[in-house]
Amino acid sequence: MIRHHARRAYEEAPFDLIVTGHMHVKDDFEFHVGSRKIRSINLGSWFNGTQILRMVDGHLDWLTLD
Repeated sequence: MIRHHARRAYEEAPFDLIVTGHMHVKDDFEFHVGSRKIRSINLGSWFNGTQILRMVDGHLDWLTLD
């Protein structure tokens, strides 16, 4: 569902990255529109461990906290 939403949202106003939440399922998905790479990230839930999405120097990665 969130992947479908990302594609529809892109059609309304193009972007490189969309970050969403409240779906309780972590999802990190890339798709292409023409030659352009688009990334859709849903943050997930705290129920399955603690992960955060971190941006450093314009690059995103997942960090697991103990």
